[in-house]
Amino acid sequence: NGYVDVESVRFTGLQMGLDGAADLITLSNANVKITGTLDTTGYIKVASTKFTVDATGNTYADGTLGVKGMSTLEDDLLLSEDAAVIKHTADASTTAGLSIHSTNAHVDVESVRFTSKQIGTTTDADLITLADNAVAVAGTLTVSDDVKLSEANAVIEHTSTDAAASLTIKSSSGYVDVESVRFTTDEIGIATDADLIKLTDQQVSVRGKLQTTDDILMSEATAALTHDAASGVGLAITSSNGYVDVE
Repeated sequence: NGYVDVESVRFTGLQMGLDGAADLITLSNANVKITGTLDTTGYIKVASTKFTVDATGNTYADGTLGVKGMSTLEDDLLLSEDAAVIKHTADASTTAGLSIHSTNAHVDVESVRFTSKQIGTTTDADLITLADNAVAVAGTLTVSDDVKLSEANAVIEHTSTDAAASLTIKSSSGYVDVESVRFTTDEIGIATDADLIKLTDQQVSVRGKLQTTDDILMSEATAALTHDAASGVGLAITSSNGYVDVE
């Protein structure tokens, strides 16, 4: 009905301990219960190799690791699965989500760097800046397909404050169509007749018929109306339904 002390170890039935802590170890069939802290300088093994902790602290688990609290890692997390996944499985709600966040720095995904609201590369981290209803691109934007604007009154606006700033819309090897008007280097026309108007320094050449519903005014001090065709019958100035005044 009592206990047996062997040196400083106390045996009480199936329990072993000390005076004042007699139930540190409790034995039962295929079971050892430890009440307190287990301190060992060697390996801890479960089912031989299913769960091991070596003397340096390296831990191996041959199965699923479930954690209900926060996990803090002071080194890298390495995944050896061929098709590895980091998956968030919370119940659906308005607040559910997965955040990957660095408190004071950035997050790299492959070669893409995320820093707060900015996205870029490791050598140019602010290429894209996100804001509510806005995306700012700090660099060259290359698009391999159409750019479509769904705004009711859309605008392409150049906002540089440089005194020598300008906006150029050009095609490196073709033309630029604005509505039904085609621009090709220094020529303006339509899709079926692209060179109707040619611009040079202080000169506009019209390669076709010029129609006007108002006066033609010449401000040159000594103006001339010259017909310079290489061949033809001459120059005619006529009025379809009226007269022609000269002076």
